[in-house]
Amino acid sequence: GGAGGAVNLTAAVFEGTATVKARGGPGGAIKGGGGGGGRVSVSVTQSGSACSLTYDVAGGTGASVSGGAGTVSSTDTLSAPAGFAGASPGTGTVSWSWGLVPGADSYQVFSSTGGLGQSGLLSALTSVYTTPDLLANTTHQFFVRARSCGASADSSAVELATLAQAPQALAAAFLDVGPSSVTARWAARPPSPAADSSEGYALEASTAADFTGTLLASSTPNVLLSTLTITGLYPNTTWYFRATSLNWAGSTGPYTSLGSTATLTDSIAAAQLFGVFGTSLTANWVPLPASPPDASSKTAQGYQLELSPNADFTGTLFSSRTPNVALSILTLAGLLSEATYYARVAALNWNGAPRYVSLGFTVTRDTTPPNPVANLAAQTAASSTTLALSWTAVGDNGPAGCVTGGAWRVQRSSDPLFAFSTAAWTVEVAANFCPGAAQTLTLSALLPNTTYFTRLWAVDEDGNGGTLSNGATAPTL
Repeated sequence: GGAGGAVNLTAAVFEGTATVKARGGPGGAIKGGGGGGGRVSVSVTQSGSACSLTYDVAGGTGASVSGGAGTVSSTDTLSAPAGFAGASPGTGTVSWSWGLVPGADSYQVFSSTGGLGQSGLLSALTSVYTTPDLLANTTHQFFVRARSCGASADSSAVELATLAQAPQALAAAFLDVGPSSVTARWAARPPSPAADSSEGYALEASTAADFTGTLLASSTPNVLLSTLTITGLYPNTTWYFRATSLNWAGSTGPYTSLGSTATLTDSIAAAQLFGVFGTSLTANWVPLPASPPDASSKTAQGYQLELSPNADFTGTLFSSRTPNVALSILTLAGLLSEATYYARVAALNWNGAPRYVSLGFTVTRDTTPPNPVANLAAQTAASSTTLALSWTAVGDNGPAGCVTGGAWRVQRSSDPLFAFSTAAWTVEVAANFCPGAAQTLTLSALLPNTTYFTRLWAVDEDGNGGTLSNGATAPTL
């Protein structure tokens, strides 16, 4: 039988299926041997694969012997996968995508830097793949390979960094809260190894819990730093905070919620102590605007007045609070007289946190009157219109303490039935005196040859008047 003919196929682009035959001819009926199968050569020069061709190169049959099979050879030319790109990196994964290649029967994703990341064979219709189990905060280089039975082609390599692992939250996340700034903290990542570390941090603040509202941020390249401050915040506003680690590319990783806090209010203006009494103090100020009509960030949720005997407000603390933002005055009672008190008033934010304004310190007034004089004496004087009084001074607070800026008040009458009272007086003389000091006073403008009945009492510098002294009587000349 005759041998099969040779078949040489060359195609620039090939897609689809076909059958190529180069069979040997059959042998003679009595003695002839079968012809050998033909030789087939297929070459795709631009794009495609001959893998889908069916070849028939069987030898012919013969009475004595059958012919041998022919040979087949093919050469594919595949285009490199186009558009290979990485997206959506995680701390341990990267997703890849590429364009399908005509003639490719499978794909495989490789790490060109070695190590983890090589995929298994992917089907001819697969154009996406996610590489798992990568090291965090690490730059990885990958490419995709298109395969056929006779060729392969690689895409360009692409570098992409996985995200850094998130910082850990701390129980007390906020170190300092002001009216327009907040300092927050977290647990810093270790400086090494790189997969456990980061290239810095970012702190974000938003007026919305889902971070769709006003968003402000601050960042640092220092992996050892565990605090950041965000400025430019609205006062008296609840802000939500989250922290994230930065990777080698400066991309943010998974976020760690730090919770929320409210900024302090605007400062109170013109605050002062305007009423100082024996056992109470009163403060006033210009109230912050109500809301509405003003924006809530410009108002407050109330006020608080505090008094303490100590400048650092330790020890006994007196406090009064109101939720009325329109109120501009508060009073604290139950204080000790003649005691020093430090005062401060605060506007309260949404969390009830105060923003204090110092009112300085003051001393409450004296409420204890001097003791009554017990040894008042009256004597006839040399003039017919005068009498001489003498007595021993008493103390400021009862029997003790000197009086500076006080007075002596005297009542006199020529009526033996006169009802003496401290409600009115005939003579008042300004005086400074200490307990036990001898005191004298001359009453003038009296009637001659008239008997006068007298009593007096002490008044201290705070206007506290004592009770009536003993009575003293003497006639004028």
